Amino acid sequence: MASDITRHLGTASILIVAAATLWVLVRTPVTKGVSLSEHIGREHTTFMVFAIASTVSAVCMVLFLWGWLIPQLQLPPAFQAVAALIIAGQLGVGWGRFIPDPGKWDAHSYCAYGMAFLMPLMLSFLLFANLTPSAKTLIGFAVLWMVGTLCLLFVPNIRRFYLPFQAGFMICFCMSVMAAAYL
Repeated sequence: MASDITRHLGTASILIVAAATLWVLVRTPVTKGVSLSEHIGREHTTFMVFAIASTVSAVCMVLFLWGWLIPQLQLPPAFQAVAALIIAGQLGVGWGRFIPDPGKWDAHSYCAYGMAFLMPLMLSFLLFANLTPSAKTLIGFAVLWMVGTLCLLFVPNIRRFYLPFQAGFMICFCMSVMAAAYL
């Protein structure tokens, strides 16, 4: 029974962050050249709602990963280490505003970019897990999209499309988690 419940906590984690993200984007004027973090940081209320949602989402994801996905797929310790860093990064992104800013880059930025570079690595582990061919195909395409999106960070003037690329990146990660759990 616990296994059935924990299997669905990954979906709950995704839905919590998705709902908070949509709420932020409905509440603030959407600009495609502005990151989600910048939209969130515009108001104290949006920041607090997103920080709390990120925390609840992180708890659900931990319970899903260590309570169902890792044991079910017998994922290696390296996967667990990367997943732990990503979840710590999620909390850092959510609450980074309260960590003092020592220079140009703050804790939030390090956490956000750290997560972005680790997420495709985490999903790559799933390509070697005991998953269905359709799940592996979807995850493979998601990893390629995410790596391609990260490469675009080095293209001049791409920042004006930051939000759509960031949304696509997040969608790929969420679809991959869902594929691992349900396909």
